[in-house]
Amino acid sequence: MNALLKSRLILLTALLCGATTLSAQDRQDRTVSVSGTGQVGVPVAFASIELGVESQAETATAAQAATAAKNQALIQLLESRNVQKLETRSIQLFPIYKRTKTEPENRLVGYRSSNIVSFRVEIPRAGEILDAAVKTGANRLQSLSLIAKDEDLAKARERALALAAKDARKKGDIILGALELEFKDIVRIDASQSTAGPVYRGRQVLETAAADSGAVTQIRGSEVNVQARVQMVIRY
Repeated sequence: MNALLKSRLILLTALLCGATTLSAQDRQDRTVSVSGTGQVGVPVAFASIELGVESQAETATAAQAATAAKNQALIQLLESRNVQKLETRSIQLFPIYKRTKTEPENRLVGYRSSNIVSFRVEIPRAGEILDAAVKTGANRLQSLSLIAKDEDLAKARERALALAAKDARKKGDIILGALELEFKDIVRIDASQSTAGPVYRGRQVLETAAADSGAVTQIRGSEVNVQARVQMVIRY
C-alpha cells in the first residue's frame, strides 16, 4: 500500500469515528424544555398597615414638635389595642420652598415633618383601629395590605410548588408520548414563587376613616394567591 493511499484511509477512518461519536453525543443531549405552574389560594387573616402623622410649620423645631406629640398619642393608642409587630418605618423632616411669578427664586416658607409606623392587626379589628388612629391625629396612610398567616403561606408555597412540578412533568410526558420518544431523565429544574394579594394605598382609605358619620370603616378581603413556576429540562 503506497503512502498516499494509506494516508487517505487514515483520514477516512478518523472522519467516520468522529461522525459516530458526534451522533452518539447528539442522542445523549437531546432535550426538551417545559414549564409548569401551580396556584393555591390562602384566606387572609391580617391587615398590614403603614400610617402616621405629618405636620407643617414655619420652623423645623415647630414641625418636628407637632409631629412628635401626635405620634406619641398614636403609639399609645396602638399599644393599648395590642397590635402586632409595631415598629417605626420612617422619620422625615424637610424644608418647603415656594416659587411664584413675581418671585422666581425659591423662597423658604416652612418645614414638613412626618413619622410613619407599621403594624399588623386581625382584619375584623382593622377598620375600628384606623378610625381611632385618625381621631388621635394620624393623617397619612402609606399602605394597607391583606395577608395570610405565616404558617398557612408556608403550606401553600409547598403545595403550589408540587402542583407546578407535576404540571411541568405532565406536559413533558404529553410531548414525548405524542412524538413516540422515550423519557430518560430530568437534567435541570428551576423554580420561582410569588404571592399576590389586595393592597390599598393612601387617601381613599384614610378619607373613609376620617368621615365624621359615625360609621366604622370596613376592611374586607378574601384570599391571597400563592403562585409557583417550575422550568424543567427533560432528556429523551
